[in-house]
Amino acid sequence: MNNPLTWPLVLETTGYLSSNQAQHYFDLALVGNDWPADCILWNDALWTRAQFQRGAHAKHRELVTESFIRLFPVITHWQTGGTPFGLFPDAMIRMSPDDLPILIEVDTGKETAKQWQSKLAMYRLEAFANPPFGLWVIAAGGPRRINHLTTWVNDANLPLSWQVSPVLQLPEPFCVRDKAPNPPRLAALSEHPRYRMWPEGTELTAPQAQILLRQGAQIHAKEITALGPLYYLTFL
Repeated sequence: MNNPLTWPLVLETTGYLSSNQAQHYFDLALVGNDWPADCILWNDALWTRAQFQRGAHAKHRELVTESFIRLFPVITHWQTGGTPFGLFPDAMIRMSPDDLPILIEVDTGKETAKQWQSKLAMYRLEAFANPPFGLWVIAAGGPRRINHLTTWVNDANLPLSWQVSPVLQLPEPFCVRDKAPNPPRLAALSEHPRYRMWPEGTELTAPQAQILLRQGAQIHAKEITALGPLYYLTFL
């Protein structure tokens, strides 16, 4: 991002800034009426009038803002709405101008497995029909929720690169960057998976990976490569 991170930039980009975020990141107290005319101070948060929606989904909005603030040092692009895909993510980012777009979905822990499965089915269809993109799920929950989300995304067998991260671990970079101008489509890929440890990047054989999975390792992310799917394992 070209501009320094300021509270007006956060508010302009996300439409929301909680009092805790204002205090923690900008040493700013949300008191009085000295705010731009297009802002609303409501329920310990600043909202832009155009995106206020009577204060709906405050927890979700706070998580989107938190994700933007934490990712700000490592991204070059953040966009909400109007993505070139038939999807409705919470944001679309790029890690550098030449990187593939990454669609952000934030999870506050309220959506059920069925709701996530329906959403991921749409991602699967769009991944086959569009140029390559990645999916980054950012969650506010603890290890149990992270495990559930990782299982749901992995079981969806998406033909795209993806990652699931707790919001407190950001700005840990998305593990997949593919700058190839014409990345191979799924039909051209080998079906033999490969494995690495996350975040060390240590290569694992298939038997080693199976042993670690039996010992409690989890699939942290999946990368689609020309050599086939590459799985990143981690102990949460």
